[in-house]
Amino acid sequence: MLTDKGLKGKVQLTGLGLPSEMAEYIESGVCQWMYLWNPLDVGYLAGYAADGLVKGKITGKVGDKFVAGKLGEKKVIADGEGTQVMLGDPFKFDAKNIGEWKSVY
Repeated sequence: MLTDKGLKGKVQLTGLGLPSEMAEYIESGVCQWMYLWNPLDVGYLAGYAADGLVKGKITGKVGDKFVAGKLGEKKVIADGEGTQVMLGDPFKFDAKNIGEWKSVY
């Protein structure tokens, strides 16, 4: 729509989507970048958390800490009535790397 109306560069496009859905907009310059948690890192972290739970290194209680390989030390935090482990900052997808990621997901 922005391209059809000649608004590229005048209106900034943002949104939430997968790299495969946003690639054409990033590659054409209609959208400069997008952020999303890298699902490979999410799975990597989940594996370490599950391993820690199974091996009894963590219990899932607030304050538990464990080392998640290349992601470093992670801490179990409160999340409403439950707990969670935060991955960290989202990954930036832009014109430099969207071509690599659009075929991944």
